[in-house]
This record gives sequence, C-alpha cells and structure tokens, in this order.
Amino acid sequence: MGPLAGNHFLRIVEGLEQLPELGRTVLWQGAQEVLFEWETP
Repeated sequence: MGPLAGNHFLRIVEGLEQLPELGRTVLWQGAQEVLFEWETP
C-alpha cells in the first residue's frame, strides 16, 4: 500500500496551471467552492 495509499477519485484534465493559485487561496482564505463534472469514458 505505501504511505500515500488512497482512493483515486479525481483526474485533472485541464486547468492544471491554476492549482498553485488555488492552493494559496485555500491557505489564506479557507475552503472554496469547487465544481466536479462527471466525464464518461
């Protein structure tokens, strides 16, 4: 299993470049609204 074992529930397919800013926003402003969209294979 290893130290980072877990359930994969999300794959980022676009907007990866926005993750650092999201991280800073969450750090300084707390939880943010987020939208997950279902994509069928």
